[in-house]
Amino acid sequence: MSKVKVNEASLEALRLPELQAMYAESLGEPTRTPNKAWLVRKILEATKARAATIDRLVHHAVIIEMTGPSVRADEAEQARKETATTTTETTTTTKTKQSTKEVDGEV
Repeated sequence: MSKVKVNEASLEALRLPELQAMYAESLGEPTRTPNKAWLVRKILEATKARAATIDRLVHHAVIIEMTGPSVRADEAEQARKETATTTTETTTTTKTKQSTKEVDGEV
């Protein structure tokens, strides 16, 4: 729901389980109420409150646009490569030990 524009007509067209799921996503708590009108009203209120809060934060914020490479992405890629290298070395070492045992007739 965070990226979907919600209006009352589209909510009223939904079935009860879909409304209950949307309520849980919007308000962060599940509900089992069978009252569709109440669910629609609460979802709309939560959506409006969220939009107003974001608008207020962005209005008073200083927005900085950053360009260039991401340090965190580079560090994550490096860590991923190191993990893959370590896993490959461990697998190779294990296979070598097994092959040595097979040659020696220990297996």
